[in-house]
Amino acid sequence: MRFLIKYKNIIFILIAAAGINLFSVLRNFDGIDSDAFLYSEVARNIARGRGITTSVLYPYEMHFAKGLEHHYFGSSPLHPILISGLFKLFGAGEWPVVLLGSIFFILVSVFIYCLGKEAFGEKTGLLAALLLMTDTNMIRFSTSGMTEMTYAFLLLACVYFLYKAVTVPSFLVSGLFFGLSQLTRQNHFIFLWVFLAYIFLLHGKRGLIYS
Repeated sequence: MRFLIKYKNIIFILIAAAGINLFSVLRNFDGIDSDAFLYSEVARNIARGRGITTSVLYPYEMHFAKGLEHHYFGSSPLHPILISGLFKLFGAGEWPVVLLGSIFFILVSVFIYCLGKEAFGEKTGLLAALLLMTDTNMIRFSTSGMTEMTYAFLLLACVYFLYKAVTVPSFLVSGLFFGLSQLTRQNHFIFLWVFLAYIFLLHGKRGLIYS
């Protein structure tokens, strides 16, 4: 009972986010995004033990590819790798792809609450979570099969642990999520200078050494 009282807001967000996502899937889902089929193909090849490969060949890849099935150059590999894990559990198809986005939609809702609560108070955290859960773009991304929800969770986790960082392990956890974010979206590296500036302003040279 104490556990339920202590974490009542998080439990509420978990249930609400799962309910909103399920309602969206049952009412509006009409298939994953076209680019998500490419991620799914790469994931299927990974699950079959054929490595991070694809048979989709773009003109700029012709210089690197040695055959129709070639190494996947199109984007960072983490998202297809995560999908491949669900393919191994449930088989290849659209629903494991949707499940991954749904899981991260729920986790993002929880983390935005936690970050808002830490920075501005409990009411702000709840409001932030409610706004995120009811945003039509976030709901659409949660079932699209694209990288947005995966990236949003990893980036938010990176920011959350960086905000709480006061010891070396905290910096390491934030850095881990930063690295995973880079493995999800290639353009993530531009945020490195923002994070380093934040660390320097709050913790000085010692913080930069930790990071």
